[in-house]
Amino acid sequence: MKLVIFISVVLISSISLAGQPSELPEKIFEIPDLVRKEPIRNIVTLSKEAEGLNSIIGHYPPAYQSEEQREKTYALWSDLLQDANALPHDSEEFLFLNAQLYRQGHNMDVRYAAQKSDEYIQSCISTYKNSEKCHLEATYLYLQIGPPNIKLAKKSLKALKKMYKPKLSEEVEAGYVFVYLYSRDNKGAIKQIKKYLAEFPRASRAEMFRKILAGIESGGIQVKSN
Repeated sequence: MKLVIFISVVLISSISLAGQPSELPEKIFEIPDLVRKEPIRNIVTLSKEAEGLNSIIGHYPPAYQSEEQREKTYALWSDLLQDANALPHDSEEFLFLNAQLYRQGHNMDVRYAAQKSDEYIQSCISTYKNSEKCHLEATYLYLQIGPPNIKLAKKSLKALKKMYKPKLSEEVEAGYVFVYLYSRDNKGAIKQIKKYLAEFPRASRAEMFRKILAGIESGGIQVKSN
C-alpha cells in the first residue's frame, strides 16, 4: 500500500503524494445502512477495489475532479463497505478492510467514519497483534487525523519496525518522516529524511522528501513548534 497523506499546507506548500486536492465545496456524507448479508465480490476483488480508492480518497483533501466524480466515489465506497461488512466478523480481513474503508470515508467527509476506523483498527491490533496490514492502516489513520494521535501512529510504526527487523521498511521510514513533520520537530525531520534518502534514494517519495528537506534547511518550510 502507498502512504497517501497530504501534508498540511501550513507546513508544506504544494507538495503532495497523490493527485491534486479538490476545490469542491465541503459536503458531508453519512454511513449507509449496512444490510448486505453476503459479499458480492470475492476477497481479492474487494481488496483491489478498496485499494484503488486510495488514489482519490486515500488522503485529505480528496482528489476529486468534479462533483460527479465525488458522487460516484461515494456510491462505490458505500457498495464496497456493504461487502466488507458482510465478511466473517472474526476475520482479519473483515477488520482491516473496514478500517481502511472507514479511513477513506473520513477523508471523504463521511460523518463518524474516523471513529469507526479507529474502532476497527484497535480491534484488529488487539486480536491480531502482528497484523502488518492493520498496523500500517493505523499509521495512515492516526497521521491523517492529526497531532493528538501521533503516539498511536508511533506505536504501530514501532511494532512494524520490529516485524521487519533487521531490514528497513520504506513504508515505516516514510511514516517516521511524517511523525516528525506533524510533531513539528525540525531536527528530527531533517535527520529522518536524510536517513530515508540514504536508504531509499530511488523510492517514489524520495523526490518529495528532497524538496521538503531543502525547504526546511532553507527556512522556507517551518516545522518547529516554537
